[in-house]
Amino acid sequence: MSCTFAEARDYMLAVFKTAWDATGSPAVYEGVAEAPDVTDDIPTTPLWARATVRHASGFQSSLTGPLEQYKRFSNIGVVIVQVFGKLGDGGVAAYGAAQLVATAYRNSRGIPVWFRNVRINEIGTRSGYQQINVLIEFEYDSVESSAGVVPPPVPTSPSPNIGPFYFNTPLLVWTINHNLGFRPAVEVFSVGGAEIDAAVLHTSVNQTVISFSTATAGSARFT
Repeated sequence: MSCTFAEARDYMLAVFKTAWDATGSPAVYEGVAEAPDVTDDIPTTPLWARATVRHASGFQSSLTGPLEQYKRFSNIGVVIVQVFGKLGDGGVAAYGAAQLVATAYRNSRGIPVWFRNVRINEIGTRSGYQQINVLIEFEYDSVESSAGVVPPPVPTSPSPNIGPFYFNTPLLVWTINHNLGFRPAVEVFSVGGAEIDAAVLHTSVNQTVISFSTATAGSARFT
């Protein structure tokens, strides 16, 4: 199964978020300060984590489509989860949290992204924190035409919108640009209107990503 860069990234981060939420500790994502002793946007809690997706390379693996007008590419890279625990009890908790994240990626079903060589590396101490990294190698396929990547439909809104947002085609990832300016509560429904469980990731105050273990159609609304 192929997916776009955005779908793959959202899925990889959703696996992390689902696992990390069980710790009750904050997490930040790439684009913020890189070191625990730089205070901008860095949590001050005893335990926190940063998740980063880094692509390494991509190569054409096959042709597809009725006239072989599409090219299938394999994309590889690594997810880096940096777990920080303050020396003492926080440092002990960091080991458990790192193992929790590693297990989540090892147990992932590999659709649409395949994970392998999941490992834990102790980095050492810095600025009163114990740092432990979880490294997860990934691979996924994307399909491109002469016009570029063929993207899935993404609901957009030029003004703030609480929905509902409808997804009539089953997808593993729903990306919604709601432009609300805050991270809302999310309700997810099946096509029949029953409320269903999903992994929710607020990538910004204006965008929310909803992920599923299997491709799902339905709707979402915010409160």
